[in-house]
Amino acid sequence: LDTWIFQGQIRDWALRYAPGLSLSDSRLEVFVNLSETCNAYFDGTLNFYQAGGGCNNTGRIADVSYHEWGHGFHYYNLVSGEFDGAISEGIGDSVAVLNTGDYRISPYFFTSGGAIRELASDRVYPDDWVNQVHEDGLIFGGAIWDLWGVLEEDLGAEEGYDTVSTVLVEATKAGP
Repeated sequence: LDTWIFQGQIRDWALRYAPGLSLSDSRLEVFVNLSETCNAYFDGTLNFYQAGGGCNNTGRIADVSYHEWGHGFHYYNLVSGEFDGAISEGIGDSVAVLNTGDYRISPYFFTSGGAIRELASDRVYPDDWVNQVHEDGLIFGGAIWDLWGVLEEDLGAEEGYDTVSTVLVEATKAGP
């Protein structure tokens, strides 16, 4: 039920900021409680793992649901250029933070209460590039987080949010 609610929330975001996105108008299959732990993925369907191994059930974490949907958003929103794994991780993280307002990605991913990643630390290319998609995606995601802060300061909370969401949608139509 949690995943169904989270996917309804992210669909509402997409209908507002990316109304022509085919992913928002089609039925998306979601599989929960898969027999592994500590992960989730998008492969045309959304797939979430059960709790175990020090991790909570990924289908019950809003950020994970938003992030994995973000991979589909990246795939379906891409008009030109190439699909890039690191950029997709940054897009997934950006979609998650824009829908939670929290720079931490998946607080309570771990049963200890820890988050899996965070976007507030400044990372820059090429200095922080390590050739690992989740880590390298923090460069893109962190830039979106920082841009959101600047836009909120300059334009106010609502207009800043609307602007950064629109920028993310439009910018991700082109691959790197």
